[in-house]
Amino acid sequence: MLDQNNPLVTVYIPSHNYGSFLQEAIESVLRQTMDSWELFLLNEGSTDNSQDIMNLYRGNGKIQIYDTQKIGLPAVANFVLERAKGKYIIRLDADDVFDDNNLLVLSHYLNTHPDIVLVYPDYYL
Repeated sequence: MLDQNNPLVTVYIPSHNYGSFLQEAIESVLRQTMDSWELFLLNEGSTDNSQDIMNLYRGNGKIQIYDTQKIGLPAVANFVLERAKGKYIIRLDADDVFDDNNLLVLSHYLNTHPDIVLVYPDYYL
């Protein structure tokens, strides 16, 4: 059973003027076969339609939207770390997408290999 107060994975997507790619990135998280996740959308001072795209997902209980005003990736990471409820945290760049099983595969590997503290997905062109 999904516990929205204790998701297994926190995904975060920072965007600075990546509005033309952002919706596809968000949708790739929504398509995950694993359901225990939360998603943080962070508008990093965009002057394009990034905020409009993020607003399409306002009201989804698994998604939180923040305006971080171009504080930079290290500060965004710290911002997320302070608020994340997930046991695991992963950044998805706004111009990338996840495979539908990404969170399932990565979290399963971490769960079954307690001596491992970091995993990353490979990529496809």
